[in-house]
Amino acid sequence: MENNLIKKEDRLERRSKLIERMRQDYLGTNAMKNNYVAVEITEELLPQIQEIDKASYPELGTEGYAEISDMKEWLAANPDMYPAAIANKKTGVVEAYICLSPLKPDVYQKFKNNEIKDVDLEASDLTPFLKGTNDCLQMDVASRQRKLPRDAAILLLDTFEKKITALAKKGKFIGNVLFDVCSQMGFDSASLIADIEKVNATHYGVAEDVAGMYEGRLKLSKKIEQEMQSQNGRTM
Repeated sequence: MENNLIKKEDRLERRSKLIERMRQDYLGTNAMKNNYVAVEITEELLPQIQEIDKASYPELGTEGYAEISDMKEWLAANPDMYPAAIANKKTGVVEAYICLSPLKPDVYQKFKNNEIKDVDLEASDLTPFLKGTNDCLQMDVASRQRKLPRDAAILLLDTFEKKITALAKKGKFIGNVLFDVCSQMGFDSASLIADIEKVNATHYGVAEDVAGMYEGRLKLSKKIEQEMQSQNGRTM
């Protein structure tokens, strides 16, 4: 048990150092070296999101993607449900995205209890990001490629972090987050941005060892809360 914990801490430390190197290599003053650009997902780009889902989850069939009509209704219910998306600079084609949205409390619990799937969600189940704490469903982290290039991966993560920080500055904080993991990539992505624990089986009949329903807090959310507590302590 102790050895597993040490190995996990070593992996997290190595990953943290790698991310910092990637930031230095592809962001800030070195942004010109990045082959991707952040984009906002609008109705016009939803077909590309669906294309990515179909390519990412072929084994799930029609359960692996939502209909465009449903996606339009979701986006109308929460225009910020895609806090991060990136496109190829040369082609303008959307390469990868992160989809995160608050759910109404009863819907959140139903999802956690394995009673519904994300493709079954209705627009009325979602809410915009509201002031206060928002319990969310990480609906997806997906890309056209099985493994994103480093410049794409760090830009996607950086865009996501900036959006979550911007929401927090408006008093809109991320509480618990559910991740319905059905692939190793999904597990790695969730572990990268959140401290997660398995709470149920996945909604989908996949054989991946990591498949399951996970719940956790965004690491960035914890950092924001710590900074706020520190600032409040200095002003008292």
